[in-house]
Amino acid sequence: MHRGLPPLFKQGVTAKARLIVYTLLSIILILIDSRLHILEPFRATVRTFLSPVQQVVNLPFTAFETVSNFFSGKGFVSAELDQLRRENERLLVQVEQMEELKAQNTELRQLLDLRNSRAFEETVVTEIQGEVGDQFSRHILLDQGSNIGIIPGMPVFDSTGLLGQIVRTYPTQSELLLITSKDVQVPVQFERTGLRAIAEGVGETESMRVLFVPLDSDVREGDRLVTSGIDGVFPRKTPVGIVTSVLRAKGEHYAHIEIKPTSTVGTDRFARVLLSKPAVPPFKSKNKVQGKSQHDRRGAR
Repeated sequence: MHRGLPPLFKQGVTAKARLIVYTLLSIILILIDSRLHILEPFRATVRTFLSPVQQVVNLPFTAFETVSNFFSGKGFVSAELDQLRRENERLLVQVEQMEELKAQNTELRQLLDLRNSRAFEETVVTEIQGEVGDQFSRHILLDQGSNIGIIPGMPVFDSTGLLGQIVRTYPTQSELLLITSKDVQVPVQFERTGLRAIAEGVGETESMRVLFVPLDSDVREGDRLVTSGIDGVFPRKTPVGIVTSVLRAKGEHYAHIEIKPTSTVGTDRFARVLLSKPAVPPFKSKNKVQGKSQHDRRGAR
């Protein structure tokens, strides 16, 4: 009875030979597919069946990436928002500074126009630093004094008209008595008619009164008053105020006239002092103690 060789001794294709054959076959298929694309339908079919499996396998990684991007993106947006807020604050500060500089520039231009519109002598621009005095006698503190030639009696203007007169000086500061202070009197003239009168302060910032105007005088609300110049202190035609009220009472010799000063102490930051030797001493309020009270206030500081 014939028996074959044991399996151990059976001859066949070796593993190395099979590897070589499969490798060559793979290379041939790759070359053919690269040129003829004969395996494209097969590849598409396999891709269709394996796509759901691939999505399921990638799901944990996709979820992790989404969560990671969410938190990293949120942190980035938060940091960018903080940066934009800081930039916005910086720009707001710059805008405020520009608006302030623009207002100061406009005010200074108006002061220069006031100077050029009149035959003024040498003048100096000063900055308003504060206010001293009481409700009836307001003194404004200026940042220039006797070191640059300011002396008592010199007139002071702002961009809109007459402010008052220097009443006290220090080396680097000076005090200005406003024309609106109680009982301070300024010779004025009605611009429309040329009628002369006296404007007197009543201790209120927004109001003055006009004295010695006969009842039958041609005075109307809205009339402008300017300095007459007869006192030798204030240049002629300097704006003083505008008539706001005219009352003609029976039995009175003079009309009761109220005006609103054109100067704006509460808003302007600058004033112009006329550096000329005053023809008369500085005007004084009828309140005799105002000078002493101001000196005491300065000493208390």
